[in-house]
Amino acid sequence: MPCCPEQYQNEALPHNGSGPNDKSEIDNWKSTIDNPPMATEDEYRRIALSLPEVIEENHYGSPSFKVGKTFLSRLREDGENVVLPMPIDERDFWIEQEPNIFHVTEHYQKWAGVLVRLAEVEPERLEELLHGAWLHVAKPAVRKRHPELASG
Repeated sequence: MPCCPEQYQNEALPHNGSGPNDKSEIDNWKSTIDNPPMATEDEYRRIALSLPEVIEENHYGSPSFKVGKTFLSRLREDGENVVLPMPIDERDFWIEQEPNIFHVTEHYQKWAGVLVRLAEVEPERLEELLHGAWLHVAKPAVRKRHPELASG
């Protein structure tokens, strides 16, 4: 059975602005869904600095972020991995579930934290991870000053 009246079967449907209209737009749209954009160093910096009371410092030539005087995160010297504090049991879970994103080197094995590959993580996910790291390291007084973040 035809999808619509005979006079419209060979005509393109009008574009309503809610999705792609021609083949190149459709291919672009499908590519974005299949391969979402990944986080960049600039997005990492923007997200980190959007969190309350976060300051940027330089650590071995790479950006490093602190909540007050407490370490929050840093970009490793390779420019490809972000160091994030995280409870070891949570870290081990994520490494097992998504080893393409989460990993550790021998240097970080005993530390409560994880390495996140920027090229494999979407900006929204990185924002969630940094928010979680902020909650993990921010002092109680800082969290109390920012209840909008402390509620999770």
